[in-house]
Amino acid sequence: MKKLALLLCLLPALPALAQSDALNSVQTRADTWQNVVLQEKLFVHIDKPFYLAGELLWCRLYCVDGNTHRPLGVSKLAYLELLDIDNKPALSGKIALEKGFGEGSFFIPPGIPTGNYQLRAYTNWMKNFGPETFFTQPVTIVNTIKGIDTAALTHADTVANPFSLSFFPEGGDWIAGLPATLAFEATNDQGKGIEAEGAILIGANDTVTTFRPQKEGMGTLHFTPSSGQSYRAILHCPDGITRTWPLPPVLPQGYSLHLREDGGPDLTLIIRASAGLNPQNTRLFVHSGTRSAFTGRPPTIAGDSAVFTIDRSGLQDGNTRFTLFDAAGRPQAERLYFIAPRNKLNITAATDRPEYGIRQKVKLDISASDTSGARLSVAVYRLDSLQGYPSTDILRYLWGSSEWIGRIPTDHLFDDPTLAGLYCLTHGWTRFRWNEVLSHPSGPRIYPPEIRGQFITGRLTDPHTGAPAKEVTTWLSTPGFTFQFASTQTDSAGKFQFDIKDFYGSDGIVIHTGTDGYPYKVEAFSPFSEQYAKNPIPAFHLARGQLQGLTRHSIGMQVQNIYTGDSLRHYTAPRIDTTPFYSHADYTYLMDNYTRFTSVEEVLREYVREINVTQPRGHLHLVMLNEPLHSTFTDNKTLVLLDGVPVPNDRIFTYDPLKLKRLDVIPREYILGPSHFSGIASFTTYKGDYEGLELDSSSLLIEYEGMQYRRQFYAPAYNTIRQTQGRLPDFRNVLYWSPDIHTGINATPVEFFTSDLPGNYLIVIQGLSADGRAGVTYRQFTVRPAGSATR
Repeated sequence: MKKLALLLCLLPALPALAQSDALNSVQTRADTWQNVVLQEKLFVHIDKPFYLAGELLWCRLYCVDGNTHRPLGVSKLAYLELLDIDNKPALSGKIALEKGFGEGSFFIPPGIPTGNYQLRAYTNWMKNFGPETFFTQPVTIVNTIKGIDTAALTHADTVANPFSLSFFPEGGDWIAGLPATLAFEATNDQGKGIEAEGAILIGANDTVTTFRPQKEGMGTLHFTPSSGQSYRAILHCPDGITRTWPLPPVLPQGYSLHLREDGGPDLTLIIRASAGLNPQNTRLFVHSGTRSAFTGRPPTIAGDSAVFTIDRSGLQDGNTRFTLFDAAGRPQAERLYFIAPRNKLNITAATDRPEYGIRQKVKLDISASDTSGARLSVAVYRLDSLQGYPSTDILRYLWGSSEWIGRIPTDHLFDDPTLAGLYCLTHGWTRFRWNEVLSHPSGPRIYPPEIRGQFITGRLTDPHTGAPAKEVTTWLSTPGFTFQFASTQTDSAGKFQFDIKDFYGSDGIVIHTGTDGYPYKVEAFSPFSEQYAKNPIPAFHLARGQLQGLTRHSIGMQVQNIYTGDSLRHYTAPRIDTTPFYSHADYTYLMDNYTRFTSVEEVLREYVREINVTQPRGHLHLVMLNEPLHSTFTDNKTLVLLDGVPVPNDRIFTYDPLKLKRLDVIPREYILGPSHFSGIASFTTYKGDYEGLELDSSSLLIEYEGMQYRRQFYAPAYNTIRQTQGRLPDFRNVLYWSPDIHTGINATPVEFFTSDLPGNYLIVIQGLSADGRAGVTYRQFTVRPAGSATR
């Protein structure tokens, strides 16, 4: 269990009224946090667990309420990163979220190193609660383009794995003189539990007790630590080497907590306290699902212990957190308890046949227990020595992994109470962080939720002095046919923030730093988190026995990229509002409807009646009509745009008019944030890329990626004999991927075709209902080689 970093202050007994006030304050702050502070969880379903450089990684995102698991449509985008062993991003991207769902894809670049990576995902709001709340999943990538160092390959049965042994006092602290339960976990460098015997030693190698894991490398041992002693553990590892680890330090004073289950309807929590601390003055706070409260009565006293009795039937599914408070309202110990979800989304799937030949159609019928319609994602890929079953799924993650830190629970989590109990002891942590709840019950505000679009933030500074540029009006453009334009003002630290909706692609942004023409230094902040959880990536191993499968994967990847590469680069245009920031122009001029003149001056003089052209001091100048007042603007504040990029008033006259397609005119005052414009003249080119325009000194083009366009999954169809007998090879190991399948009345069967690769294939279906029930199911079928009979 994650150790509570608490300072145990020894105070004299408080009057009953003071005790009551302190605990009531805790209850009030906890209720405020529960009711006000939004908790998000993200789950990412990827199409398979293993990739080659040059392949595509497909993903489906589910964003849910952290308490109810219902789809949550607050955040409008999520951030995904593929981190290497040093937490350096090998890939990153932004995925649009719509009502809690999103989908994306990543091309694994040909230069990526071979190894294990960690895929993580989060929203801007989730950054407030630390990287432990982010979704994470291990992903293996092998780069066959660069080649494999066969000298580094190992036989699977002779890999020299280093090992790890960790100890976790129940309740959080290990207190001298108090009987304690000490959980432990022994793992290899893959993060998998090992079976190994060990012993606890003290002094000159005196044995205190021995231990052996119960399940998956985890277990418990019981003894009373002595004051001033340092304990260590030895473990007889599977490689024949005995290794030593220190145990947690023994604190001189504090409280111990022990949960006891007798198989009856109640749970028993036993509290012991050091001399000078009265366990009878403690109270137990129970947080279960969406409910939280102190127990209604103080503990009963049994000898030197205080005992709390908890009715198990009153607890909700998932993790229940028991937190012990002293009379002053300070948390002293904590324990998690897990109840497997009883109301899941039951998904059924059946293929029309158990076996198929190559290039044959597979019909897959899918249904779910939610008659109102669930949202599902489906992947079908080949099972072999390199890619097996996924390491997690939406059900295990939402109910288990998202509430624990460390390696992902196994398939047996929900049907083995002993295993769940061991996970609570060795991987337990709390999303409900008491230091934040008690000090800031209204919740964090550093990273606001992106409820409209993407926040683009940065800082302006003086390039000569480095001082922040305070209260400078700043504009942002996302150039293009459907450009966006926004205005804001820097704060006292020179920071700016824009809220940009529907920003897609990688064409960059243009920052215009004020109307005074001063060339401020612009720094755009990365929206990706630079906080990382202490969640090590498993070591990478490749056995010689996997080389044949690796060769087959590599050939398939190359064939697919050569013959179907163009088909893999088709994208779906997002459904966005293409209306410009000024809504509808008062007047629009389509240049092709008029005589094409050879200068912008002639265009404006000949048929744009709302704009006059003057020539003060020998320079052409644009003057906008103030139509409501039947006059012209004289303050030189007319906003001139080219594909959304601000252009100095006189600079537009040097542009080639034959590149212009359209002109929108707003001949009146226009206010946008802190900016006040004397009309707007917005020019649009045929290409939408302000081709040939040289930015002025106060404008800067910055490389900045928006959200991903949705790539279309491609798979060939073999509906005719000619298609089936086609000579193009088909070595796909991912036969089907669909990120959004709806169940219900209008649901249709799923159909796809097998490839030229025989073998066993796995169907992975997972999803979520509107009321927050998650579900997953797995099915297999076989593809026989060419010429084999199929049933």
